[in-house]
Amino acid sequence: MLLILKGIPCLYYGEEIGMLNIKFNDRSEFRDVDIKNGFQGLVDDNPVYSEDEFIKYLNINSRDAGRGLMQW
Repeated sequence: MLLILKGIPCLYYGEEIGMLNIKFNDRSEFRDVDIKNGFQGLVDDNPVYSEDEFIKYLNINSRDAGRGLMQW
């Protein structure tokens, strides 16, 4: 349907196919440099959060959550 309408068809970030974010269980699974620095600053050096709390937060808000494989 999208391709037969007038105009240019655009897809945005996989939302049209209903992809879900990846769920990470361990800090080693994250690949983003900012997240690794966040673990060092907020969990290791100055413990504001526990590791489980920070992973739970990052599963919702991180950039790595949307960088998964195509879910067939």
